[in-house]
Amino acid sequence: MNSRLLRWRIAPSGTEGTTTVYVHSRFGSDLYGDGTRANPYQSLGKAYRAKSTKPTSIICIGRFSEMLADGNHACHISGDYYGAATFDGAGYYVLYGFGHSRLIITNTGVGTYDLAVWTGSEALAGVGRAYNAGGVGSAYLVHGVAGSSVLMDRTSLYLGCIGGSTAVKYVGVSRPRHNGVYRLWLGGNQSDVVLSHCTVYDCVIEDRRKSFDASRTKTVVSTIFSKFALIANDVRINYTGCLFAADAKWYYLTAENGNAGTATELAVTGTTSAERQASLLAALNEKYEENNVATASRYVPAFSSCLFSTQTAAEIFNNPDKQDFTLRPDGDGVINDSTYYGAFPPALNVPIMSDSTGVAGTWDELTASGCIAVENNAICIDETSESMSGEILSKIVTINPAKYQLNGIFANVMDKFTDYYSYLNRENIFAAKYKAGDTLPIGKYIAKGSVTYNGTTYSDGAAVVVSADSTTFTAVTDNACLQTNNAYAAGDILPIGRYYVKGAVIYQETNISNNSILVVSENNTTFADDNYTSTLFAIEQPNRQDVIYCRCRSTVYVKIKATDGLQRGGIYLNIGTKNITYHGRTYKPGESFVAKYTGETFNCSDDADYEVGIMFDDTRVPTSEWVPAQMFGEYFVMKQSGAIRLDSDGVPVSSGNYRSFLTTANGGYSDQLRKTIINQKYVQFAIFMNRYDHLV
Repeated sequence: MNSRLLRWRIAPSGTEGTTTVYVHSRFGSDLYGDGTRANPYQSLGKAYRAKSTKPTSIICIGRFSEMLADGNHACHISGDYYGAATFDGAGYYVLYGFGHSRLIITNTGVGTYDLAVWTGSEALAGVGRAYNAGGVGSAYLVHGVAGSSVLMDRTSLYLGCIGGSTAVKYVGVSRPRHNGVYRLWLGGNQSDVVLSHCTVYDCVIEDRRKSFDASRTKTVVSTIFSKFALIANDVRINYTGCLFAADAKWYYLTAENGNAGTATELAVTGTTSAERQASLLAALNEKYEENNVATASRYVPAFSSCLFSTQTAAEIFNNPDKQDFTLRPDGDGVINDSTYYGAFPPALNVPIMSDSTGVAGTWDELTASGCIAVENNAICIDETSESMSGEILSKIVTINPAKYQLNGIFANVMDKFTDYYSYLNRENIFAAKYKAGDTLPIGKYIAKGSVTYNGTTYSDGAAVVVSADSTTFTAVTDNACLQTNNAYAAGDILPIGRYYVKGAVIYQETNISNNSILVVSENNTTFADDNYTSTLFAIEQPNRQDVIYCRCRSTVYVKIKATDGLQRGGIYLNIGTKNITYHGRTYKPGESFVAKYTGETFNCSDDADYEVGIMFDDTRVPTSEWVPAQMFGEYFVMKQSGAIRLDSDGVPVSSGNYRSFLTTANGGYSDQLRKTIINQKYVQFAIFMNRYDHLV
């Protein structure tokens, strides 16, 4: 049963496996991999260091936490798509000397003199790169991440520079870190635009310094600064179309660094943007006069079409404390229907609250079950639960489709497969299903329902062994199928594919340890135990990604009174103007709830005829398909004649289905896809988790 090939969205820009190298933290292998799409490495370090000639591009999926401080300032590390890959420095590991795109980078260490770097001082180490290795240490040759669509939180930065080249676009810089040598400054490559459509958040003046490069003028475009210390007498920086939040503070420095000399905060006053800008420039000029600074030495920032807002970060962003820098639709970050400041678009916020009583449109903590829990206003794994699955639903989110529609989702999730063997996907990555008439790959199966294969009838749950190519089966009972039996013991013949090792095994004279990936590329091979009773688990669905699910409804089809009764698991919406109670909890207008038991009722104390709307999971309304959606980026689903299109596995063709990005010739739908976004009034989201107990 050949497991499905690993699929990628980004094609190689050079020689695959050499110039362009692929990495998959979950299912790649540093032992068997060659850096191709079909056979990727498992770690970034192996991808970068495997050959004497360094790659120019590394494409990755998964979570990476490893030391990578020796970048050659010529290699670019990118996620296969935005949200596909996270580099977690765990407060120690350094990522340095690379460019980046479509990547989330968090909690990196800082440059110290014990690091092994490609060239230059170890103290320079931080996220980003120079123009090339020969330009390391030159302030006017800083290229930063040299890419777009990057979110960095609590990361050190190369040379301490916030900025880079003209390629640095749609980048979020949150809570940046510095080492003892290089504090944080705005700047970058020569006289270029050094930041464009970026979001810069949370930095105190003690961590700042003036630009290293006083000879060239740098320009910052369409960028938001909030809760950030700006230096009014910085050298040669122009701001075009930028937004300065009310909690962005401006300072006059008498020294180069914010922790030296005197740092004086300049008062920004006024109710209009023009008044606030004028007050800043007046305060700056006053400090120049007070300090008798020569006219030729007075640097004044140039502002073109900038907005000095009276709103703080909390009013501009949806949840900056949790690094959600999407914009509040009614905040100053939104310019018009198609234009906005910063790195992230306007978005409808769905809060996570440990107690959401009386709040509509949140995640519903009462629906958390199994191994999912809500703690400290976050959705997380319940480590005390013995359940191998879990779920949580949101309350109904009501939108006005005539005013706005939803075409993207930004839900930052930390990959926990290697820690907890968990996946945020309803589909099993270690099993595949085959319908009657499908051609069966060689391997082992379990009958789901009654089937006939090769003249023998197998009852539900029976094992079926397929030893010949190009065979099929028939269903005896309705909707019967065969599901792969993914477990292989020592001595079993292994079909070609990828396997997860539980225990320790010897395969083709190679010792392979626990939790490693074994790649079988030859027919009729087997393995032996290595001092363990070991099992290999075939990875049948390696392309399933962490997803969030959503479903929609255009109208309230059915209204019911309390006397009509509820159905267990049904979703109901308070569509009126009065409060109702259910199970001792008050639900306000616009708030939804889930029925616990069939036959129960809600209560409206002053209106016996009060009605609520039936939304989902009640037999009195049509069913609605859960659509898997990409966690961090574009949302769409494919529809035909108004109905959601399903793939051969019965999964909706959507942004959370890898087949949406494959052509028809490769088993996908990208060349026939017509995208439908969320354009209905009532929306609900869900997270479903599967944990794989056999890997624990």
